[in-house]
Amino acid sequence: MFTPPSAVIIEIHQKSSEKHLQDYANTVHYASTLNFLIKDKMSNPEEYFDAVFRARIAKLENDAKAAGMNFTTICKEVGVSRATPDRWKRGTPRTIEIVAQMEKFVAAERAEKGLD
Repeated sequence: MFTPPSAVIIEIHQKSSEKHLQDYANTVHYASTLNFLIKDKMSNPEEYFDAVFRARIAKLENDAKAAGMNFTTICKEVGVSRATPDRWKRGTPRTIEIVAQMEKFVAAERAEKGLD
């Protein structure tokens, strides 16, 4: 069964705070997760797009922590409301959902026309 990337990163972090495990979570696992998603989730673009988005948010948070930062610092620097990343963690942003629906529609049209 596929484990969401953020859950895996949290599990790894909870087991040990050693730097090599954090590096693993931030690089190797992130890359392998995206590779898995590309191969196995494209049949459901909504699930794929959401999973990639969540993996990127988890990676961003881990990378920031490794650099001694948090979302408050990042949001202030880039001019985004501090509530934005928390909202992203609670649910998929509407824009992501819309793009995923559009991808699903185009994929169905391509399949119907025998283009895939």
